[in-house]
Amino acid sequence: MTTEEFLSKYEQLDEAGKTQIEAELNRLLERKPFDYEEYRQGLLQGSVWSEEDIKPILEAREQLANRRVQEW
Repeated sequence: MTTEEFLSKYEQLDEAGKTQIEAELNRLLERKPFDYEEYRQGLLQGSVWSEEDIKPILEAREQLANRRVQEW
């Protein structure tokens, strides 16, 4: 979309629509860049799985690995 197309569409909006567009533009401009380390720390502070939590998953994986496919 060119600048002219954007401005043409913007001019067709009522005041409420213009306010929404301006608010969205401000939100986009104020958005901080993605902080990988902050995201990683948040994940690390999330749920922690104990050995008891993981045990059924490992057992199911072993059962699937040992399962024999029926031959026809």
